[in-house]
Amino acid sequence: MDPIERFIEQSANHAEADGLPRISGRIMAYFVINGGPYSFSEIAENLEISRGSASTNTRLLRDLGILERYQKPGSRQDYYVLAAQPYQRLLKGYIARMENSVTNIKQLMSVAGHDLEADAVSRLDELRDFYESAITVTETALAQTDAEQS
Repeated sequence: MDPIERFIEQSANHAEADGLPRISGRIMAYFVINGGPYSFSEIAENLEISRGSASTNTRLLRDLGILERYQKPGSRQDYYVLAAQPYQRLLKGYIARMENSVTNIKQLMSVAGHDLEADAVSRLDELRDFYESAITVTETALAQTDAEQS
C-alpha cells in the first residue's frame, strides 16, 4: 500500500473511532490530498465505493462543514470541494454540539432536578462541568488557530 492509500485508510479508521462512517473518513482524506472538485461518480470511481455511499457520505461531510458544493459552469452535476477552513468548521460544530448538551443538562436539572437522586445530580453536574471545560479549551484552540492563520 502506498503512503497516500495508507493515509486514506488510516483516516477511515480515525473517522470510525470518532463515530463516523469509515467511508466519510476515506472521502475526507481524499479531498485533503486532492482538493476537488469531484462529482459523486468521480469520488465513487476513485475510491472504489458505490455511488450511493459516495453521495451519502459526501453530504454528511458537507453538513459537517468539511466539504462544499461546487457548480462547474455548464454542468448539471453537483461537485464538491474541500471547504475553506474545514478543520475550524469541524471544531465549531463540535462546540455547538457540546453547548447543546450543556443546555439539555440544564433543562433537565431545572425541570426534574428535584426528582433525581443525589448521585444522578452529581453525575449530571460532572458531565456539565466536563462539557463546559471542553468548550473553553476548544474555543481557545480555535482562537489560536484563527490568529495563526490571520
